[in-house]
Amino acid sequence: MFFATLIWIQENSTKIKMAQELVRKGAPKTDIVWAIQLPQLRA
Repeated sequence: MFFATLIWIQENSTKIKMAQELVRKGAPKTDIVWAIQLPQLRA
């Protein structure tokens, strides 16, 4: 059985810094997925 753990990062002004911090702390780059959310759907 295969389990995948993905880290979803919603698009906002901090997405780049957040991804860099996750990688610096050891998260594999391949586990980071950009979640694109249309502006009209954002809270």
